[in-house]
Amino acid sequence: MFNEYFNEYLNYHPSIASFLGDRSSDDRVEIAISPQFAKKWRNVIDKYAAMKYGNSIDDQMLRLSLQSEIESFKYPLELLPISSFSNPVLEFTFMERTIYPENASNSKKRHECYIKYFKQCIKNMQQGMVSGYTIPKHICQKVIDDIASFI
Repeated sequence: MFNEYFNEYLNYHPSIASFLGDRSSDDRVEIAISPQFAKKWRNVIDKYAAMKYGNSIDDQMLRLSLQSEIESFKYPLELLPISSFSNPVLEFTFMERTIYPENASNSKKRHECYIKYFKQCIKNMQQGMVSGYTIPKHICQKVIDDIASFI
C-alpha cells in the first residue's frame, strides 16, 4: 500500500519526482497552494486514511504521514505560501540550478508553472491579509532579505 501511495504522491508532486531523478516529471511543477490542488489532494489522503493497515513499518509510517496531513488541513497554511519555513523563490531557484540543468528543454513549461504558482501566492496572501492570517512583519522582512541576497 505504501508504494501505491508513494507513486500517487509523486504524481501529484512532480517537482519531488524530478528531485528524486524522474526526468519525465521535469516539465511540471505542482501548484500545491491552489484550492483545486488542495481538494484533489484531500481526496487522496482521505482515500488512504480510510484503508486498513497492518503492522509493518511501511504501514505504520504511512498511517503517521496521513495523520499528519489530516492534522495540517485544520490550518489555512496555503494563505502563508511564503514564510521562513517555505520560500518558493529559493526552492524554485535551487531546483533550476541543481536538478533541472540536464533537462533544460522543459524549462519553458516549468517557468509557466512558476508564474501560475506566484499568481496563486499573491491571491492567497491577499486573502490571508483580509482574514488576518499573515506572517509577522519582522519575519517577512527577513524572508525578503533572504530572497534579495539569493538573487
